[in-house]
Amino acid sequence: LKKIQGGAKDNAIPRACRIEFGYSQDPLAVISELIKNIKREYAQSDEDLDIVINKIADSDSFFDEKSSRDLIKALFILPNGVIKKSPDIKDLVLTSLNVGIIDTITEKVEVTISLRSALNSELEYLKDRITALLEGYMFKVAGDSFYPPFERVKDSKMREIMKEVVFDVYQKELLVADTH
Repeated sequence: LKKIQGGAKDNAIPRACRIEFGYSQDPLAVISELIKNIKREYAQSDEDLDIVINKIADSDSFFDEKSSRDLIKALFILPNGVIKKSPDIKDLVLTSLNVGIIDTITEKVEVTISLRSALNSELEYLKDRITALLEGYMFKVAGDSFYPPFERVKDSKMREIMKEVVFDVYQKELLVADTH
């Protein structure tokens, strides 16, 4: 691995990623088949998926093979997406996470992971789980900032006041929806 860059915002699923890597033998036959399979698999959900292979100039600045493999393995098994849904409200996501930004800076790769949950205990659990995983590969984990949990209040006085205000002003019922 020489370089990896993807994502522009920490709280969004990356739209694109660029990876530069070296190889000792011509990998185009293997990569061409892999690209064909990936495009077929994502034809319905990501019809605009674009994978481009370009040869770049030779360089000395590659990560060693072990570090490259460890990074790939860690990213592969890193939890991502919906982790927990509400047992009370159909399809309401309580806890999720995603890799938002990944970037090679000088001789290290920085990965920004966005953790979200309505429950503080879930945030702590995810933080501990990710830390254990990454430290197991000898990666340094830094940062304690994440979106504060906002636990749903079942009998919210504020929600009831808002319903009344909207009805008084617009003569319409307020549509109340829970989102993540």
